Amino acid sequence: MAIGALLLLPAITSAQYIVDYKRQGDTYFAQHNYYGAAVLYQKALNLLPDTSGKTYFYPYAMKTTFGKRKEKNADQYEYLVYQLGESFRLYKDYASAEPWYEKVLQFNNDKFPLARLWYAVCLRSDQKYADAISQLDQFQASYTKQDACSQRAGLELKSCRFALDQMAFSRLAHIQKLPTPINDSGSAYAPVITDTTLYFTSSRPLSSINPRKANPYVNKIYKAGISGGNSFDKPVMITLGSDPTTELAAQSLSPGYTRMYFTEWQQPKRKKDSQAHYEITMSRMGSDSVWSAPVSVGGFVNVQGYDSKEAFATPDGQYLIFSSDRPGGQGGYDLWYCPLNLDGMPSGDAVNMGVVINTSGDEASPYYNSKTGELVFSSNGRVGLGGFDLYESDGTIGAGKWSEPKDLGYPVNSAKDDNFYYPSGKEGNFYTSSDRESVCCMELFNIQLSHIAITGTVRDCDSAKPLPGVEVTLTDSISHKTIGSQLTDDAGHYRFTVINRKPLKLHFDKDEYFSKSAIITTNDLSQVDTLFSNEICMNHFVIGKPIVIPNIEYDFNKATLRPESESVLDSLAQILKDNPKLIVQMRSYTDSIGSFDYNRKLSQRRAQSCVDYLLSQGIPSYRMSAKGYGETDPIAPNSLPDGKDNPAGRQKNRRTAFVVLKD
Repeated sequence: MAIGALLLLPAITSAQYIVDYKRQGDTYFAQHNYYGAAVLYQKALNLLPDTSGKTYFYPYAMKTTFGKRKEKNADQYEYLVYQLGESFRLYKDYASAEPWYEKVLQFNNDKFPLARLWYAVCLRSDQKYADAISQLDQFQASYTKQDACSQRAGLELKSCRFALDQMAFSRLAHIQKLPTPINDSGSAYAPVITDTTLYFTSSRPLSSINPRKANPYVNKIYKAGISGGNSFDKPVMITLGSDPTTELAAQSLSPGYTRMYFTEWQQPKRKKDSQAHYEITMSRMGSDSVWSAPVSVGGFVNVQGYDSKEAFATPDGQYLIFSSDRPGGQGGYDLWYCPLNLDGMPSGDAVNMGVVINTSGDEASPYYNSKTGELVFSSNGRVGLGGFDLYESDGTIGAGKWSEPKDLGYPVNSAKDDNFYYPSGKEGNFYTSSDRESVCCMELFNIQLSHIAITGTVRDCDSAKPLPGVEVTLTDSISHKTIGSQLTDDAGHYRFTVINRKPLKLHFDKDEYFSKSAIITTNDLSQVDTLFSNEICMNHFVIGKPIVIPNIEYDFNKATLRPESESVLDSLAQILKDNPKLIVQMRSYTDSIGSFDYNRKLSQRRAQSCVDYLLSQGIPSYRMSAKGYGETDPIAPNSLPDGKDNPAGRQKNRRTAFVVLKD
């Protein structure tokens, strides 16, 4: 177990199970008060703090005995162990839940068929992805139902593999947790930035509430002046004229900052009450710079019996986007939008943002840029790193067309919950909230994205002049997916940007030039911070015109290639691999020594030896042919004007060329 060895104590007697604690724990669990349930289940198991003052929770060991009384105690013990794991997990304290699920699996019975799935979820949240994959494989092998849990297992399995890939080549980003007192006791989340102020939600304890009479950790909206960079003034709670125990969260400001939309709810005041109900309310800034008491935004957004939360007012003031579990969605919480009138109130029916954005899971915390069409939101219903991840999509509200959402990747997202996004105004810089460094609470982070520019110039190999109009394609060498494609400009330049150090492949293509490829390794990219430059030249060809291959040499009177000739042909093999549509003919020639017929046959064998070598390098036979031309078509005199032998001329005539027959 991750937390330590089990305490070896005497067998549990029936007196050690305090029925009231179990019953109370079950009541809290039914009310979704998972923290309170965990405390009570621990008491029911008679768990003790260790001598260091830290509370570690260990199940008591039970001796195997027979008898109905012991069997009843064993059933109760196993139930409490499972419920404790459930409470910790649903409270999102996965590290504490993990050993309890592991203990349940040691019971080796089928009373808790989902224990292995939730154990895998806890392992994944602790970034133990390989272990989580093993547990998920076992779960899928034994769990035969086709239901939401089997779908969850499949999604978790894909997410674990996605996470391993992401962590192998992490996104280039600098992440900084905001300092105290922004991140303090309690949660801090839902950042909103103006030129001078950071607005956020926090559940820090309120001094006005007596902790003996009520829970002082109440969600309220705060603001802090920005004093430079990530330095802030002391946060001040915004007074909205509501009861101190009313929870207010996830604020959004209208254009001009004259209206504030937020989520409002009341925690159940009695144990028998149901869980909290969320609705969206609005407050207005008065002429005295005081916010008015909140009012409901009405029935277009807030539907009786359902939750609406985490509203976002678009910067153009036209729409309100929000998350709701109202009927008509894809399942769980979906993103919806409705139009706003000039007074900032919803003025028409809410519209679901559709199946491209919404899933059977939960979608929440939307941000939308009216100018660029960029939508950023969080979801736990997609392949990601775990929990809620941030995703981005492009589209236009009202048009109903959105690009497939993309995960913002590691380390922007973590194995736990990551939600809310708000740009700071600097390129690639934004604020977000995550519980990646906390057991219980969301915290605020600033993230600066960076990239590496892949640049270069393409030239003609013979003239060294820049080549415009070359199609340059950048590909991920691992997934083989295209990252981008563009044409070189008049100066032969190209430029791409990449967000990680995955190995890459550049491919260059232009009519009447041999296509070419260049590999960029992870090590290459690790040598630079922001810029990688690659210069390349391309060879021109004309269909039907022979191109002499230099340094193709044979032993005298033989057709066997010398080793140094093979290395030359390797370059030709690469050209053919980079140009998979080319059909070529290998042509060999001799000097004039020997009979015409002999020279033709010798040259045929030499041309065929080149084809055979290229076949050995993986070039298909249908793309090549061999032709021997003997002593015909000399490119230099075999003899001098005075009739004497011309060794230099004969050397030039003993050549091999290739001809492009079809492009």
